[in-house]
Amino acid sequence: MLGEVSQGQFYFYLLYPRVPAISFWNELESVTLRCIKIFPHVAFVTCWPFAVLWVRRQEKIILKTGVPLTIELMRIALQMGVRFPERVRILEVEEVPPLFGVLRFFAKRLGLITSQMHGMSLRYGIYIRADCWGKDRLIIHELVHTWQYERFGGVSPFLKAYLHECIVTPGYPHGALEQEAQKWGETKPPWRECDSCNHRIETHFVDFLSHEDFF
Repeated sequence: MLGEVSQGQFYFYLLYPRVPAISFWNELESVTLRCIKIFPHVAFVTCWPFAVLWVRRQEKIILKTGVPLTIELMRIALQMGVRFPERVRILEVEEVPPLFGVLRFFAKRLGLITSQMHGMSLRYGIYIRADCWGKDRLIIHELVHTWQYERFGGVSPFLKAYLHECIVTPGYPHGALEQEAQKWGETKPPWRECDSCNHRIETHFVDFLSHEDFF
């Protein structure tokens, strides 16, 4: 039985042994999902602040332990429009780290995350699943999200726009931001050599971890 219930459900069952815990939580989940469909703004407002905290925390982890972009990917990022590709770090993981609490509940039930998720961009930190490591098109897809973080001016404003598209309207993956990333990732353009990009790659490496104002 313990393998079928969460920790919260288990403690609820200990406190209220006469209540059929699994049935109670299943019914609560069903009611919550119906409320989400009727009032998607509630899910959006609930998720957004938690998502901001989670993204900032995961970004710090990746920036400390990940690897920088290759020269080719850095050149692509610059030509794409990413302002600071030298700050990007990529971390290989067996699976994208799980969300916590409220985020996990909403994300799974809204289809925002699945067991087949291959990567995730957390501004300048990018998770790539081990079996997808080395797939440039996937990294380009995630770099588009990095570019979007920059365009919106940071973690909080980007997530506000992205989550609104995912949760409220038009729904994931039909939002403009996700479609932009998919378009870039699916078709790798014939990137040209760029003298200014090469010069920047050679001379403009900066240590992102020394800039606390970006967190």
